[in-house]
Amino acid sequence: MPGLSLLVLATVLASAGVATVIPQISHDLALRPAGSSWVLSIYTVGFAFAAAVYGQLADRWGVAVAIRLGVGLFAVGALIAGVAWAFPVLVLGRLVEGFGGGSVAILAQVLLTAHPDEDRRRRSLSGFTAIVTASSAAGPLMGGIVGEAADWRILTMLPALSVVVVPMLSAPAAAVQGPGQDHRERFDVVGAVTLLLAVGGLIFATRIPTLDANPARTATVVMWSFGATAALGVHVMRRPTGFVPLRLLRDRMFRTVCAVGASVFGTYFSLLFAVPTLLGADRHWSALQVGLGLLPASCLGVAGSWLGGRARARRMARPVAVTACACAALGAAIPAVTEEPWSLILALGVASAALGTGYVLTLNAISQHVAAPLRGTALGLFNVCFYLAGAMASAVTGVLLQTTDNSYALLFIAAVALFGAAASGTWRSQR
Repeated sequence: MPGLSLLVLATVLASAGVATVIPQISHDLALRPAGSSWVLSIYTVGFAFAAAVYGQLADRWGVAVAIRLGVGLFAVGALIAGVAWAFPVLVLGRLVEGFGGGSVAILAQVLLTAHPDEDRRRRSLSGFTAIVTASSAAGPLMGGIVGEAADWRILTMLPALSVVVVPMLSAPAAAVQGPGQDHRERFDVVGAVTLLLAVGGLIFATRIPTLDANPARTATVVMWSFGATAALGVHVMRRPTGFVPLRLLRDRMFRTVCAVGASVFGTYFSLLFAVPTLLGADRHWSALQVGLGLLPASCLGVAGSWLGGRARARRMARPVAVTACACAALGAAIPAVTEEPWSLILALGVASAALGTGYVLTLNAISQHVAAPLRGTALGLFNVCFYLAGAMASAVTGVLLQTTDNSYALLFIAAVALFGAAASGTWRSQR
């Protein structure tokens, strides 16, 4: 697992770490706030879409090929972004970096869920989730330290060092079952492009209020979002075995798992954005203070992943998931009443614990429920829902923080968590 841990750390630096140096990037490239927001948004688009692509690549050509391609693109994108002399070059680099970085989560899941022993698989997922949640909480602190000690370009290029990890993963990747789908079957390019347009449209549609767009551009983004989503639905019906298999969309268990995963990550990612914003703007905490304040949240995240790993009996999945989501909702609602720093940090900590628990339970459910030939594809689509929910929920949270009272944003986050609790209530054990 050391190799996967280093890759996770690299993706954290490319996302939460880079977020801490956005002011420096904006100053050097003379960007307005509307422009600087693209530094993170375009990375999210590539990251979310890549999950589905690499899932299918793993099914078709094997995990080893997918890892080399993904980490290679991740490193190239980081270097392009680091040497960017103009905003369009920076956007191109971040898009390539996101498309490569998105391979890390899905390929790690394919590797960890491939083991036939359920207890060992659950322990591996629990340990990996603990690493993810701890790294995510520590990301702003790490980015702040590197950004203060060096130039933002150094921080942006650091993820390129992830290429040294590829040899460490060669043996585990080769041990995973070979391609489960016939690689001679024509790749569904239309389905992949349509999904990319739909994901991008949905993400940017939720960011319209923060982009200072004129009515014409707003209408264009809305039409793009609805049009691409509708086109994707039509294409799936016409080609049910294509890039987005209709069989998975009709599977009730798979839909439930995606809904729970989207809820826990949407809650966590929204609070990961809102808590530093509120502590910095209202309490005037420095970046270093915020980073240190978020560290306790990582401890609760590790505890949550441990809890998910201990839920061995399949019948325990539903009550544990319901409890985790309900606690996250309560945690987000408390600072809506009292915006004391402790309540904000507690809210993020509980959401981190819910994420750790839900992540292990949902991935284990997919590994149990979906046959091996289609597992990579299923994990890819799960990750699309996962990261898309995080991007959209955090965007809505940002709009609410900007336009309404802070309590409404926190109550919205609580509602996202309650949706996960409701979805968890429909969880059915698979035999």
